[in-house]
Amino acid sequence: MNPKLLLLLVGIVALLCSNCTSPGDLPSPQVEEKDLIKKYGETDPERDALILNEGAFGHETGSLVRISPNGKAWESPFVGMNDSLTLGITAQDLYISGDRLYVTCKQGKGENKDSKIAGKLVVMDAKTFKLIAAYDPDVIQPGNIAVADEEHIYLRNGQGIYFYNSVTKSLTEVQKALSSRREQLNNSGRMKIIVYRGQRYLFYLDNGALCYFRVGEENTKYDPSLEFNSGISRIMLPQYINGFDYVGGADGTFYLSAVEKGVIPQTQSAWVIRFSLREDFPSKVDRHKLGVGDNAYPYIQQGSPVVVKGDTIYFASQDAKSIYRHIFSDYVKSGDRSTQKVFELSIPGFMYGSFGVHPISGRLYITSIKGHGMDYLVNSTLIYDPDRQVVEHNISNVSRFPAGVFFYKSFMNLNK
Repeated sequence: MNPKLLLLLVGIVALLCSNCTSPGDLPSPQVEEKDLIKKYGETDPERDALILNEGAFGHETGSLVRISPNGKAWESPFVGMNDSLTLGITAQDLYISGDRLYVTCKQGKGENKDSKIAGKLVVMDAKTFKLIAAYDPDVIQPGNIAVADEEHIYLRNGQGIYFYNSVTKSLTEVQKALSSRREQLNNSGRMKIIVYRGQRYLFYLDNGALCYFRVGEENTKYDPSLEFNSGISRIMLPQYINGFDYVGGADGTFYLSAVEKGVIPQTQSAWVIRFSLREDFPSKVDRHKLGVGDNAYPYIQQGSPVVVKGDTIYFASQDAKSIYRHIFSDYVKSGDRSTQKVFELSIPGFMYGSFGVHPISGRLYITSIKGHGMDYLVNSTLIYDPDRQVVEHNISNVSRFPAGVFFYKSFMNLNK
């Protein structure tokens, strides 16, 4: 090549490059919300499930995982949709009311001022996970939550139940706890707002009883010096109630799990109990004593003892390795044979947090971890067909000490 021509070309390239900007110097493009929604997908309330992760206790932020029925998982959509903002430390419970999703955490922004933590009570769009509001109510380590509306948010911790108004930011004590048993604050003790015949009620467990009061009347005749708020009603049974689920219908049907009072766990008998609200709280009570062996009574240490679809009840074994199914309507015909084992964990570890039954498909969503310590990072989320007894999907390593499995449709059914 002609040397003069070569020098000319080098000069042109140098001139052009002097006006170039390296990739590191480029300004970061603004990610539009519509692009984030496209990335994480807009939730399908009819079909999707959510896992709420506690995170390592006391120092890891909670997180959400969205799961579709075909086994696809979206990790931390809240973080992605909110510029890396996180939930609080050790997430505890989740509630969906209308188009809003609420999460409680043991610690919020007040205890972690230099972090990107949103708050102790985080409110987001239930479909897109976009932050709506975050609060740090003056409740020590809130656990369970139930929401009737923005002015009626009920929080629970080991000391009792509180009523939080997010409009006025006011907090009122409703009831001191009668029991400090751990199951009162885990999945089995979750509170539910139930709409029955046009009236809204809060239901929850305390000291082996199913308690309730009408929303808006939580402070009726309440004297903190008394053992129990006289404005709150209790459904007491000979058995100790350790879990409940609500399936609704015209009669307002509940299913309860219960164990014998005052008996050591290894010899406790398990019961499944059905009753309806109707006009007299409660009306007729049907009790089925389960006869499937000592290891199969409803598990009360971690997770929900009872989950229900229709009149089919599922509960975990004491060792957290098996799930049993009890079909309530078959009990009269087949007795104890109506309770059958439908699942046994075949991988190392144990079930952790609550499993759930999808209110439409009937599939079981089961979370397990390999163990404590760092072994919690090795985990599985199974989508399981209990009729065919087949694992349809095994999603690896998306949970972090799961607080529970939740279904949008289950919250929608509370209002029917």
